[in-house]
Amino acid sequence: MVSAKQPASAADAANTANAATAATATNRASNAAKGATAPGSAGSAGSAGSAAAAAGNTTASARSPAPAKAKLSFTEQHELEDLPGLVEKKEAELAEVDAAIADPALYSQGPDAIKEVNSKRAQVQAELDKLYARWEDLMAKA
Repeated sequence: MVSAKQPASAADAANTANAATAATATNRASNAAKGATAPGSAGSAGSAGSAAAAAGNTTASARSPAPAKAKLSFTEQHELEDLPGLVEKKEAELAEVDAAIADPALYSQGPDAIKEVNSKRAQVQAELDKLYARWEDLMAKA
């Protein structure tokens, strides 16, 4: 008599084992394609090497390395070093213009003087904004 808990045949037991092996192989291949395992780990060494050999590639890894972050050129490095001082000078210039705008004497000089100071403030603010934007760009690149 055959008990209900045993597989009906040896073929059913083999099919169950093959299904588990196939699922494991699929997971490893999927993880290798996604880059989920680190190079040299147990999961990636076999699958990446097999994939490279199957593709006819002699390298250990089938995928190309991630692009390296661009480094600053010599000129950009010096520009980045100089930017804090330039920003500080522009901020001081902007503070002077703001002080002139806050001075009541400016408003007794007529509309042309007021327009001139306001346009000067807009110009200095635009230059300061450009410096900040450049600083952010260089910091992101560094």
